[in-house]
Amino acid sequence: MNSASQKDLQEDEEPGIDFYIRHYARLLWRWKWYIGIVSPLLFVGIMGVVVLRGVARPVLESSAKLQFDEGGGHGIQPVDMVKESRDAHIRSRSFLAGIVEKLSLQLSVQKRFRSEIFDSIVVDKKCPSGRYELVIDKVGNFSLLYTSGKRQGIVRQSILAGRIADLDNFSSPELFLKFGHEYLSDPFPFSFYVASQREAIDDIQNRLSTRFFGEQGPIMSVTLKGRDYPLITQVVNTLADDFAFQNTQSRQVRQIGEISGLEKKLQDAKSVYAAAEASVRTFRGANPAVEMRASLPASLGEVSALETSSVTIKNALADADFLRSRCVNASGNPSDILSATSGIVSFLSTHQSIMAASLSTTQSELLNEKNRLEAGYSPEHPLVIENTAKIGKFASMAIKTLDETISRLQSGASTSEARKKSIVELYQKLPAKEMAYADLERKRLSSSDAYTSALSAYNQIKDAEAKDMGDVFVLDHAVVPLMPGRLNTMMQLILIVLAVSLVVGLAPPVVVDYLDKKPRNEEDCRRFSMIPYLEAIPLFDEKVPRTIDKEKLDPKLVVAGFSTRYFDEMYRSLRTKILLHLGEEKVKHIVVTSLSMGDGKSLTASNLAITMAQQKLRTILIDGDLRRGVIHNSFVLDRASGLADILSSAVEINEKTLVPFVKKTHLQYLSVITSGMLIPNPSELMNSDRFRNLCDYLVQCYDVIILDTPPLSAAVDATILPESFNHYVVVVRTAKTDLVELDKKIDEFPLLRSKLLGLVLNGVTVNSKLAKARYSYYQTARTT
Repeated sequence: MNSASQKDLQEDEEPGIDFYIRHYARLLWRWKWYIGIVSPLLFVGIMGVVVLRGVARPVLESSAKLQFDEGGGHGIQPVDMVKESRDAHIRSRSFLAGIVEKLSLQLSVQKRFRSEIFDSIVVDKKCPSGRYELVIDKVGNFSLLYTSGKRQGIVRQSILAGRIADLDNFSSPELFLKFGHEYLSDPFPFSFYVASQREAIDDIQNRLSTRFFGEQGPIMSVTLKGRDYPLITQVVNTLADDFAFQNTQSRQVRQIGEISGLEKKLQDAKSVYAAAEASVRTFRGANPAVEMRASLPASLGEVSALETSSVTIKNALADADFLRSRCVNASGNPSDILSATSGIVSFLSTHQSIMAASLSTTQSELLNEKNRLEAGYSPEHPLVIENTAKIGKFASMAIKTLDETISRLQSGASTSEARKKSIVELYQKLPAKEMAYADLERKRLSSSDAYTSALSAYNQIKDAEAKDMGDVFVLDHAVVPLMPGRLNTMMQLILIVLAVSLVVGLAPPVVVDYLDKKPRNEEDCRRFSMIPYLEAIPLFDEKVPRTIDKEKLDPKLVVAGFSTRYFDEMYRSLRTKILLHLGEEKVKHIVVTSLSMGDGKSLTASNLAITMAQQKLRTILIDGDLRRGVIHNSFVLDRASGLADILSSAVEINEKTLVPFVKKTHLQYLSVITSGMLIPNPSELMNSDRFRNLCDYLVQCYDVIILDTPPLSAAVDATILPESFNHYVVVVRTAKTDLVELDKKIDEFPLLRSKLLGLVLNGVTVNSKLAKARYSYYQTARTT
């Protein structure tokens, strides 16, 4: 059978589900002691810890939903940027610091809901962090003990003591605790922890998550995980309410301020316009004959426009000076700087600066970067410091652009003033009454333009207010999650612990089995190796009775006289399979080898030779292991005068010269050539012409020639034999021989694989009941 056909055979014999059931059943049986000890011990240990510490409440979630009105001015920004900005805001340390301080989240209680013990809590930023334990003795006295961290080294220091009946609250400069009525009616010992504000913020950030719904993300879900269900619900609702309030309040404050200023300007402009209208009507009533020249109204309209422009520029310059001063005097806080520059960017955009769009984009990027960094890093982090420096450079650029715009506005104001002066000089040359009429008309037009401009600005801000109001509101407040039943929780915990225990118990056997390429049965041989499978030889059972011909023979040799031992029957089965493979070959040349020492190749070769001789085939067994031959021990023969002596001699090989070397055994048809004396060059002798001549002569005298060779991993003798030895039987040891290594070794000799008859799996553990049943069956057959 060639290599390709072997490979096809192996692929055709892909194991099915029934194989894996049998395989893993045997695997569990082999590891039964490990699994049976480790898994129960681990289960009992974990459950013991759980019982001692109490059944922990599962981690649950509490969620609130916020809705955003996209008319609030975010439409010009990319959707992802808006989402990121909102997420960064609600997760920012500055925002969470307010929540932590408001709800005193530095204090946490283990195994209990915080609301079950305390009615109100106030924790100052300077409160010492550590573990606080309230201990109650048998006579009704209590002590509040404090244990600090490792740095302070304070262990169970008493900070309060008294009668539990008098306990109502605990008050210190840094910590105030008011106990609830439910707790005071049935007090019990407990412990709580106070963390630093930074640790409390980090804890909230780690347990907080947000999610957006809808294509444009108009709804944001805010979720917090924890075991204190009432507290996480309170925290989530406070987060949602404060987030909505801060976003809405900031716009309302800004809009209210703008509306108040515009309302005053509008009223002033209206009063001035009404007074100018009244003056014109009074003059026209007193001087009905005075008329204005045809070209004068246009000039007056231009003067009015110039005066309005002059006022607008003057106001703009005042606003610019204020914005510049605010930005220059802003503190080092990046938020204050960005707030100040935001006004500058808006001013530049209103006055059509070519840099406005670029500055707006840069400002948005810096703001998003600042919010993202504040959410994940401390103020001293290099990335935060770098972002602050970028914001400072951006402020300098905004001020520089503002100065350029101020210069442009001042230049425009000078030009308007010069044009206005030239027109005024023209109509001052008119007659007195006509000039007075023209002056009144100029004031009316100017006040009319001012009133129209103020009214337009007021209407615009009111429209913006209508769009912005209600930009963020709480769509759905969080509710306290329902805690699973205690029995249900315990059952879930038992299942989880049981699963963990089984995984820990089963993982090592499965991993070792996956990496182990050592065969234990026929299926393993077919899976791990491309070599065909022949037979499995069971372990020799000393308890099975046998009749031996000579007391000194190896008890593991097949018994002469056709015994019915299961051990012997498997060798006869091996003989039959080999003879079927060899077919009509006149002389059978069989090489028996293995990968390593101790695999049982010499015993297999001996028993195979015995079974061949029992078939009345003239058989000779040659011990070709010239280094460590042991066949002479099995047959109680003298090692001397063996194969090494024949190959080292120069005498012609014939019947007469071989008589001293070919030794008779207890079987009529079996002869043995032992290994002989120790020699320094066994490989060279096995590859010599004299060994070929010996084989050619033995062919004339025997039907079966069986050659036992050294292991493949120890010597190359088995691979350099004459061409007549073209049938190899490889013996592998159960749970010892690595079949992958065996295949690699065989691949080192390209011609060897095509000569392989197959594997013999030696030392297999068989079902004792099956072996006994077969033995009893044959015994019964013989007696009848």
